[in-house]
Amino acid sequence: TKPDSNLEVAKIVGKKRRQLYDVNV
Repeated sequence: TKPDSNLEVAKIVGKKRRQLYDVNV
C-alpha cells in the first residue's frame, strides 16, 4: 500500500480511460 504504486496505477487507469474516450469520440 505505497502511495507511489497507487499513483502509477491511477496514471495507467487514466491513460486507458483517455484512450477509450478518444475512441468513443
